[in-house]
Amino acid sequence: MRVAFDDGTLVLENAPESVPHAEWDDRVVEYRGQAHRYRDILEWTGHNTISSQVTLHSGAYTVEPLRMRPAHTLT
Repeated sequence: MRVAFDDGTLVLENAPESVPHAEWDDRVVEYRGQAHRYRDILEWTGHNTISSQVTLHSGAYTVEPLRMRPAHTLT
């Protein structure tokens, strides 16, 4: 199963029918859930009866490093 963000929602690619907090979306032919359920879904992948059949690949939490430059001193 792969989790990806899409406009404030989670697209759950190759998710089993038993995935919680998700509904089938005919537009993408995958299950979709609300983004605030991300943690619940991650926890479910580690605690469900078919966990040995589910491998989670999530790019949803990948964050690019923040590159900051020093600000000019205002006097």
